[in-house]
Amino acid sequence: MTRGRRVKINIATPSEPVWLERIETPMTPRAVREQMLRAPEWFTAEQARRWHDERLAALPGLLTSLDALLTDEEADCLERFLDCEALLAGNAPCGDYDGDRVQSSPHRRSPLPDASMARLKAHAAGKARLSAPSREAMLFFMAQMWGWDGAPSAAQAAMLLGLPGRNRRRAFEEAVKRAGAELAAMGY
Repeated sequence: MTRGRRVKINIATPSEPVWLERIETPMTPRAVREQMLRAPEWFTAEQARRWHDERLAALPGLLTSLDALLTDEEADCLERFLDCEALLAGNAPCGDYDGDRVQSSPHRRSPLPDASMARLKAHAAGKARLSAPSREAMLFFMAQMWGWDGAPSAAQAAMLLGLPGRNRRRAFEEAVKRAGAELAAMGY
């Protein structure tokens, strides 16, 4: 993966590549961060400890600048917010006869279990308590994380939000951090 605004991914075979260009996500998901630190299972305990220490030292160079700003609690809150918004956007996972992910249930019932409905209710309450600037920053953050076509870069999002400062990318990242801090402070 290259650093920068766009990432090119080969979605076909190496001999006949089909390149997909997408926006690099501003935040590394927790599962990916944990996978970066996880040692292969065939390592001995000593090899796994050394591996973990080496990867931990190299981790700051592998993560994004937003990852460096966020605490673990803020990053978790932002991920939960994104998950709930994905459910509300109709991207609820539901299996069909092939086991693939589809948008609706083939059995004419809600694909969301009651636990998800309770989580969405808590999400709606938390989203209503967010300040207006934080809700606006989260909208652009969601567009970037989901890789939507036409999603603004961090600098463009900062301009659209009217954030002051010379380093607009940093200003946007700080706005996202404030949103994560608000969510964490309310116990989201």
